Amino acid sequence: MSELENMYNELFTPEYLIKYGYFSYRKNKDTNSNNDEYFNTETFYKMFNLDVFSIHSIEILEQIMATKSQGTFDFMDKTWTEPIYFNIPKKGLIRRQYKLPNLYSYTVLVKFMCDNKDKFVNEFFDNKLSISKYFDSPKYKYETIERIKSRLLQSGNKQLHLDLANFYHTLYTHSIPWMIMGKENAKSNRGKGFANNLDSLIQACQYGETHGIPTGNVPSRIIAELFMCYFDKALESKGFKYARYVDDFTFVYSLENEKEEFMEQVNLLCREYNLYLNTEKTEIEDFPQNNQRSKSVIFNFFDSHNFTNIDLKKQRNLIYDYIDLCITEESIGNKGALKIIFSGLLRNIIYKGNFTEKEIDDLFLFEEPRTLYSLLEKILDVSIKSPGLTNKFMDLFENLFTNSKLRTKAKKVVQKYFKENQESLKKKILYSKKNNFSQEFYQILLYITQFDINTSSVFRKKDILSLIDNRVDDFSLCLLVVIYIKRKLSLKDLLHKINELLAESNRLFKNRSRFSGKFWFFRYFIYYLIQNDIIKHSEVRKFHKNNNFPISKKRGYKSELNSKYIFRQGNQQNINKFYEELLSRNISLVDCGEKQNFKYF
Repeated sequence: MSELENMYNELFTPEYLIKYGYFSYRKNKDTNSNNDEYFNTETFYKMFNLDVFSIHSIEILEQIMATKSQGTFDFMDKTWTEPIYFNIPKKGLIRRQYKLPNLYSYTVLVKFMCDNKDKFVNEFFDNKLSISKYFDSPKYKYETIERIKSRLLQSGNKQLHLDLANFYHTLYTHSIPWMIMGKENAKSNRGKGFANNLDSLIQACQYGETHGIPTGNVPSRIIAELFMCYFDKALESKGFKYARYVDDFTFVYSLENEKEEFMEQVNLLCREYNLYLNTEKTEIEDFPQNNQRSKSVIFNFFDSHNFTNIDLKKQRNLIYDYIDLCITEESIGNKGALKIIFSGLLRNIIYKGNFTEKEIDDLFLFEEPRTLYSLLEKILDVSIKSPGLTNKFMDLFENLFTNSKLRTKAKKVVQKYFKENQESLKKKILYSKKNNFSQEFYQILLYITQFDINTSSVFRKKDILSLIDNRVDDFSLCLLVVIYIKRKLSLKDLLHKINELLAESNRLFKNRSRFSGKFWFFRYFIYYLIQNDIIKHSEVRKFHKNNNFPISKKRGYKSELNSKYIFRQGNQQNINKFYEELLSRNISLVDCGEKQNFKYF
């Protein structure tokens, strides 16, 4: 069996696509590469994880979907569910929107994709033009992908670069069966066959929307790749050869008419399938091309400076220089250089360096007497300035400081940074909230949670409660609740705020299961906290009694905080049963700490 076959066999399993695919986590770290995770779209820290969920989800789905009379399973539940919207910075004030599907719809989609694995894999194997069909396989590193690309771009001395505008967000879901089956055939057999069913399940993941596909997860990348493989087929049949990474094309040519013919055919296909070329990114380069994305200087930095054979002070200064080099490279267009700060340090300090705990202490936690500044502080500040580096920072922190004593000392450096910059960080939180900047808001809340940052002098109880509203994403809502509980503030006020928020969200989705609408993830988190007495049962009972909530005969208080009552509301009972069974098995979607006290380091 080939490496590629092994990769696809692992990729197309429910465990992989759920455990690693939902949040785009990488399964294996490559300890021999500086650019580990170079293509990874990781946004969410492992505090949010589906490790246990991935073991149970398919079994629960089978249990719910079983048709008892026939002994068969119907997994084609196309019930619409609301995704979680989460945006990250792209360039300047431009944002990239992620849509994270409801876990019920996502599990149904994953089951369908795994059952129809051959429909995807056969196209990937046949395609000779894609360099994105390898996904995040450690066997196909950045250098390998670049060499495959070079082989596809032989002969011509000019390169044309084309890019589809907002590809994931503009890909019309109906155009997927049009591309695979042909438009007329797809329309005449609507609702039937692999491609039309795939279309319907994608719509179900985004409350019936047909424009765009959910972004930020691995299944969407697989679906996009399938679509583009058929796009390639159409161009290849015209005799064109090029390299494609998702929706980025690089076409090599020597004669002007070759370029014109290629652009004409790409434009024709775009018009047919409601896609658009990004004219701002259309670019022509003559040989020799300037590879602005080359990372060779960064990758070879430590070896070229004989890093392992110099004293600690020089090593520390070299790491400062290395960080500054990566920042400079990113500033001049070498995209991805900032990420390599973290993977480069992991490789040269942890995997390759063989440093003792004392040496790591002296390298990263030592405060220079004149500046009172440490390397860890500088690295933390880089991540604050570029919030897409949050997971990189957390991963580096965990790997550098493994000893509890050293980790406590390192945590104090983070706490000191927050204390010294508390006013500017508070302003950043409020600005991010006001402008709906999800990742910036989430990042600071995550650091506060993970590093036990004392917020009492910055945020009063009412300040935290004011941050909890319907414009905040589920993950940040969970973090705000954690911060509130860790502060040991009044649960009465928190319960009132949560009940109000969940009731308000339900008004937008009348007669539907609460778990098909907005805040399904946050709702489940709250029910888990109540079930495990992290939010005290006695406080919840007192809240219901003092606020005179009506009582149902069998299900207790008619409150958004009462899961037994809520699970019987709405018409989409399959979704309710799915989450009810998860809760009955006490499956957590948010890591509450080893002792369920939200202590992490």
